[in-house]
Amino acid sequence: MNIFDKIMGVIITLIISVAAFFMGVTSKEEGNPLSLYQVYLNGEDIGLIKSKETLLNLIDEEQRELKEKYDVDKVYPPSGLDIQPIVTYDFNVKDEKKIYEEIKDKEPFTISGYKVTIKYVEPERVEENYEETTSEVSDKLRDPITLNVLHKEDFENGIYDTMAAFIGKTDLDKYKNGTQSDIVDVGEKIESVRWNEDITIKEDYLSTDDYIYTNSSDISKYLLFGTLKTNSTYKVKAGEDISKVAFNNNLNVAELLIANPEFSSDKVLLTEGQEVNTTLIDPLIDVVYEVEKVEDVEVPFQTDYEDDKNAYVGNNTTIQEGVNGETRLTETIKYINGEIQGLVVTNRTEITPAVNEIVKRGTKVYSGGYVFENTGGNETWQWPTIMPYVITSRYEWRWGRMHEGIDISGTGYGSPIFAVAGGTVAAVGTTQAMGNYIIVDHHNNYYTIYMHLHAYLVSAGQEVTRGQHIGAMGNTGNSTGTHLHLGVYVGYPYRGGVSVDPCRSIYSC
Repeated sequence: MNIFDKIMGVIITLIISVAAFFMGVTSKEEGNPLSLYQVYLNGEDIGLIKSKETLLNLIDEEQRELKEKYDVDKVYPPSGLDIQPIVTYDFNVKDEKKIYEEIKDKEPFTISGYKVTIKYVEPERVEENYEETTSEVSDKLRDPITLNVLHKEDFENGIYDTMAAFIGKTDLDKYKNGTQSDIVDVGEKIESVRWNEDITIKEDYLSTDDYIYTNSSDISKYLLFGTLKTNSTYKVKAGEDISKVAFNNNLNVAELLIANPEFSSDKVLLTEGQEVNTTLIDPLIDVVYEVEKVEDVEVPFQTDYEDDKNAYVGNNTTIQEGVNGETRLTETIKYINGEIQGLVVTNRTEITPAVNEIVKRGTKVYSGGYVFENTGGNETWQWPTIMPYVITSRYEWRWGRMHEGIDISGTGYGSPIFAVAGGTVAAVGTTQAMGNYIIVDHHNNYYTIYMHLHAYLVSAGQEVTRGQHIGAMGNTGNSTGTHLHLGVYVGYPYRGGVSVDPCRSIYSC
């Protein structure tokens, strides 16, 4: 073959190739593109498939284990899976089974359920006319919480059970069903029930890698404790009752009963070796309810003294017996998670007046031939507020901390506060926690502290007598309503002194 024939052969080959190329392009442009589906996972292109339905059916059919675990009829793709229709000339199509295997190894599948979001709001401050709250108020907000819930009704039942843990199921059911009895003479009635938080329930696809709540009891437990774990248990010792077990585990009785719903009351008898849940509750919602209460309260009599200069000290004669009185109080009480956060007395009706005891006491002593006047009262302790009053929080464990005193209310904003015994004012001042406060040294290693005052009427170093008007009831410091926090200490408060229960050390209340 000569050189000319070789050149012509190359030219012909090139012409055929170019023609074939243009013919191919023309054929694609003239109607042969494919209708396929482009599959993306979290924005990443993972291939083309012919049938979206085939892939979705594979996911549903292959995930039988998930269906059995959650008792559902259908399993859905991962939340990051996106399947888009596309018309393309790309013939690199993958088998749906291969795409399924790739997805299965990268992302969890989903099931249909609900996302419950709990958003927290600023803690409530009780109006000034409310006359009691705890002396510890937290201003710290939690971050929002999201729960994955399989069935909407499980959450609704779980939150109802959570409210019942604080209110009592019987009373809550009566309120819900409108079957509460009207108050006749004395008694109480729920006026309103709610929670503080903003709770939204939205239908959504739930990742099976996340925890999914499938029953109401787990939801209630989580809302009460902030965890599904039982963090602490205690074996009952011989002779212990509900009260002792609670105190020995830094709980109050109400908290222990909430943690152990099988105990109907604090009167339940415990057996030695019995295991009790002593996990501290940490409610994720604030159950708020208001109660109208009518009760008859005892008004203790006071003792008036008549000094007898002709009788020696210690020679006392009762010339009129004291008789306690009785007053009927109508109160509106606000509870948050079972704890009184506000109390206002709306009506007072005296049933029987108190009759004061009158005691004639000797003031004469042998001491170098002189006589002195005993102006400090006797060794009994006077109540620090006017009558009648309501003790709304006692000396007990509360939310894992000891409430070192008693909270007294029901006497009104600005009502007088009295020194419980004679002594020297050790300190007055104001702190963020205590508000306006007074500390009195009673010269027998006993100190009393008066917190959350509207005002104090004494100064440090001043001598005070039993029953002296030293301040006014208020709502200052970490307090959400008007009340007096009275603390009793052996030794100087917060400087090595040890708190004692006012109702067992200086009073019987």
